[in-house]
Amino acid sequence: MNPLVSLSVMIVIVGGIAAMFILASIYLGPKKRHPIKDTPFECGLPSEGYASGGMHIRFYLMAMLFLIFDVELAFLFPWAVVFRSLGLFGFIEMLVLCDCRHRFFVRLEDRRTGMGLENAPAETSGIALALLKEKFPDGIVDTGFPQGDATAIIKPDYLPLIIDFLKHDPRLQFDVLIDITAVDYLGRKPRFDVVYQLLSLPFNRRLRLKVQIDDGEETLRSLTPWWGSANWLEREVWDMFGIKFVGHPDLRRILMYEEFQGHPLRKDYPIHKRQPRIGPKV
Repeated sequence: MNPLVSLSVMIVIVGGIAAMFILASIYLGPKKRHPIKDTPFECGLPSEGYASGGMHIRFYLMAMLFLIFDVELAFLFPWAVVFRSLGLFGFIEMLVLCDCRHRFFVRLEDRRTGMGLENAPAETSGIALALLKEKFPDGIVDTGFPQGDATAIIKPDYLPLIIDFLKHDPRLQFDVLIDITAVDYLGRKPRFDVVYQLLSLPFNRRLRLKVQIDDGEETLRSLTPWWGSANWLEREVWDMFGIKFVGHPDLRRILMYEEFQGHPLRKDYPIHKRQPRIGPKV
């Protein structure tokens, strides 16, 4: 769907909600004075004004928009008060300014690396797969585009060489490690898939690497020499799946406490397992 169409639909919905609240305040609001309304509040001061007066509808609309949409609307309220004093000219100027602002953000979102309205086409990421098969013909198990994502399954021993090639080759420059996770295929040989998500900022390309390792051989080379962010990501994989990373500077649990027994995201982890209780460390 065209982003401008989505924006127009949102504006119509917001306008409809605002009109509904205005009509509701006119027909359902208090019409006459009430003795309870005239009693002093906690501060000890008598109330001012009449119950029929109430607060202006713009305050209720502002609260409603604040709750439904975003906190940043609170900062637009003083600006809106200033434009209100300008009359119709200020209203039109505000609409033009908001339209320019939304067009800018739509354009900015569209230009973001693989996370905007249109991702990088698959053929651009296919260049990385072709170079990998050319450079490491014995280290690549399989390649493909599941769900349109460039994916390579590689042998564990080739992981450091392939990572160094992907990061430093000027034709690739995969300079961002997005995530490291794992999948447990209980009953399959090999059992685990360790998944690496890489991003090339200069070329707007994404690549997924999978390394398959078997149960009892859960050891891989740590990627901390290439990316500092791999530290916590590898600790999470170790904590949840029990997969060890050789060369990691501080491989310990990150989500569970140290006395926790087992690894909870393994498919054979007993769901009713009782863990040891721990008290405060003095």
